[in-house]
Amino acid sequence: MQTVEAILDLPGASSPLSLVDRINDGLPLAAIDAFARRVALEPALRYRLIPKATLASRRKRHEPLSREESARLARAAKVLAPAEEVWGSPEEARAFLHRAHPMLEDRRPIDVTLDNEFGADFVEGSCSASVLAPPPDPLAMTA
Repeated sequence: MQTVEAILDLPGASSPLSLVDRINDGLPLAAIDAFARRVALEPALRYRLIPKATLASRRKRHEPLSREESARLARAAKVLAPAEEVWGSPEEARAFLHRAHPMLEDRRPIDVTLDNEFGADFVEGSCSASVLAPPPDPLAMTA
């Protein structure tokens, strides 16, 4: 399974708590760009992670994300890892995240994830337990 560091295109971890320290210090802006590319994050969702004006200001000043923004981004990346494992590819995981799901009251997993930490925990746990996974292919079962 991919790590949060790999999903956010951060250099390797030097200790098990290095991601915690990086979040506390503020992740680089490149991390939000890496995540946005990986999940095909539309601008409206990107700005739920960090408001548009704030992101523009940070880019202009070459400032990292705040601790809170970094935590939101890491939380979203943490959900992507089990989704990719369950769905089998980054493309399928991306499609899953952007598709309304009946077990989420027809909300998209990416929206539930970005709502708050409890939504992210629910989506991550459901992916890990394969609750939101694709049903088995009946044709593959008869082969």
